[in-house]
Amino acid sequence: MKKISRRQALKMAALAGGSIVVPIGLQYRGYAQRANDPVQPFTLGFRTPPVLSPVRSDATTDYYQITMQTAQVGILPGQTTEIWGYNGIFPGPTIKQRKNRQSVVRFINNIAIKQRSNGLSMWFPKRMSEK
Repeated sequence: MKKISRRQALKMAALAGGSIVVPIGLQYRGYAQRANDPVQPFTLGFRTPPVLSPVRSDATTDYYQITMQTAQVGILPGQTTEIWGYNGIFPGPTIKQRKNRQSVVRFINNIAIKQRSNGLSMWFPKRMSEK
C-alpha cells in the first residue's frame, strides 16, 4: 500500500468536502427571485444597524439582550423577504464595547426552530454554548 503524506491527505479531504458542498449550494441558487420579475441591483441604500443600549450596567459590566426572531424586511425593491434576524433586523444591532469594561449578551430565541447562536465574531464560555 502506498503511503501518503499529511499534506496529500488534507488535499484529498478538501477536494472531497468541496465536491459534496458545491451541489448543495447550487441547488438553491434560483430561488432568490422570480424569472419574470427583474430586479435592479443596489437600488436600496445601506441601512446602518442601530446601536444597542445596555438593559442595565454595573461598575464593571454592561448587560445586553438580543432577541432572535423572524421579520419581514425589504431587501429587494418592492418585495418583502422573511428573515431570521436579531431584534427583527439583519445584520443585528451594533454593540459598542467600552474600554476596560465587560459585556454580557443574553440571546432569547423566539424562532420556532431550536438553533445555537455561535456567531463567528463572538466568544461564548463553554458552559453557555453547551445548552
